[in-house]
Amino acid sequence: MDNTPSGLLVVLKRSLQHTRSQHERLREIHEELDRAFELANAEAVHVWTGRLRTALDAHFRLEQNTLFPLLAELAPATQADIQTLQAEHVAFLRVFEAASAPNSANGIERHLLVKLREQMAAHEALEERIFSEGLAQT
Repeated sequence: MDNTPSGLLVVLKRSLQHTRSQHERLREIHEELDRAFELANAEAVHVWTGRLRTALDAHFRLEQNTLFPLLAELAPATQADIQTLQAEHVAFLRVFEAASAPNSANGIERHLLVKLREQMAAHEALEERIFSEGLAQT
């Protein structure tokens, strides 16, 4: 018989749904940012970069404050992967800090955005694997 508290499972499943919804929204913001770059619209690039940063902050807070602690409690075997994800969160946010530094004249550059998107796709794939493993262990 499963000894996992059912309330924790409900919270975990809702958090996973919300996280997946945020992943979709992050992809949409990346697409808008791509369009702004294609149109060479510096103002739109600035706006969408800010929106991406805000969305990432909210997403990372959800994961770090709710999802990761739940996974660590319900599926302790995921702890090492969770630590990897947390380190990646810090690295992603550093890209935005560098882009907004006083010596950065143009904000985020397109090649950084492309690299960030690739890294975030790998990050998301790791999250999905951890989520699946976590649910399987409960």
